[in-house]
Amino acid sequence: MTDAKIRLRTLVEDNVSSVQMMSERLGVEMEEVVSLLNEMIGEGSIEGQVTPDGLRFYRSKVRVSEAPRVPVKDEGPAFLKYNTRPGRIMAILGFIAVIAGLGVSFIASESQSVFMLNVSMLLLLVGTIIMILGAYQVGRRPAPM
Repeated sequence: MTDAKIRLRTLVEDNVSSVQMMSERLGVEMEEVVSLLNEMIGEGSIEGQVTPDGLRFYRSKVRVSEAPRVPVKDEGPAFLKYNTRPGRIMAILGFIAVIAGLGVSFIASESQSVFMLNVSMLLLLVGTIIMILGAYQVGRRPAPM
């Protein structure tokens, strides 16, 4: 076997499948690498096939790693961890205050009480402000540094 074939065989054994990488490491053209691979397949020194476009070589016998699989815990970047619970609670409380203000407004319209109408408008105003502050708190995620 020639030196190029020996080096090509070691590249195949090192799981290099790109014909372009093989040609760069051997210092020859891609067409020559494909012809060398086809020769070696014909001789039986390597087992596999070259893709029809001539860009990859796939071995027929691939070794599977004996190492046990380790589960990966991807928790995402640290800046995405942000507690939105206080903001959600504020927004829900504001929404409840708005609903209460609408209820008091309905009662005030039935009883024709100016005081109850003022209380309902105050409840609507405070509830809306609290709901907006809660939504702001939820959306106020710190930017990455």
